[in-house]
Amino acid sequence: SQSMSSELSKFVEETADKLFHYEVNTAQQVVQGFMMGHEGKASELVRLWNLELGSVGERILTAAAPEHREWNHVPVYIKGDASILYKYINANLLAVVTEDLRDNSSALNLYAIDAVTGHIVHQSHIPGGAQPVHLVVCDNWVIMHYRNPKKTRFEIVVMEFFQAKADEGPWDILFAGKAVNQTLSAHHLETPVP
Repeated sequence: SQSMSSELSKFVEETADKLFHYEVNTAQQVVQGFMMGHEGKASELVRLWNLELGSVGERILTAAAPEHREWNHVPVYIKGDASILYKYINANLLAVVTEDLRDNSSALNLYAIDAVTGHIVHQSHIPGGAQPVHLVVCDNWVIMHYRNPKKTRFEIVVMEFFQAKADEGPWDILFAGKAVNQTLSAHHLETPVP
């Protein structure tokens, strides 16, 4: 037990600068990102970024991170004309829905955020959207279900993200070669095409 705890503390010390944490604070209306440890202090959280939504007149309703990470996803989407779109897969994608309080009419904002860097990958404004809001993130897509009181119905918004990459044919997928064990950093991901 003691050797296991020493191994665990050693692991935390060695990987502290690679461990990240985010917080969706509905009391203060802020989304924050942290890095674990700084200068050998693995026990403290260092704030890297924050998105103060309350200061721009928005109230956080819900948030969601990717589900079903154990699935082996298909890395591409094949269109009807047999061309290929490469999926934008980011395990650190965080979706946040806010209610826009600046307007008298109801409106929602849907943010897709990289939880490591704090970059807003995409933002959608949905006029007429209202609570209740349900949100799901999986693979390369985000689905939001909400109520539209003006049209007296429920509606769904679906966002899919793809890499800004040309179709080079299926050969890299079929015969992966060197690309199989390639690791991507959240700090070097390009902006996706929504």
